[in-house]
Amino acid sequence: MKKKKLLHEEMGAPLNEGLLRLLPSRIEYGFQNDFVIDFEITRRDGSCRLVTEEEFAKWKGIRSVGLFGKYNLAVAVEATERMYPDAGIVLKKDPKRKRP
Repeated sequence: MKKKKLLHEEMGAPLNEGLLRLLPSRIEYGFQNDFVIDFEITRRDGSCRLVTEEEFAKWKGIRSVGLFGKYNLAVAVEATERMYPDAGIVLKKDPKRKRP
């Protein structure tokens, strides 16, 4: 059986290992191509936590996907809707933001 492709793989956004080492609470995918995805789950006590996409995909409670980028994010929104139809989407397009 073929493994289902994850959103970050489909969007070409690998895990940002450097950021994860600097800030263990900040799990993000992307960065090199001015596109960032993060996955957040809401626990029963109401607190939120950023998680890896693998943990996000298994979560049955409230969850949301953050899409942040410099360019048109329509493709990312469509892919998110297709893969996680029950998840909320937080969207931020920032054409002026530049990364080193």
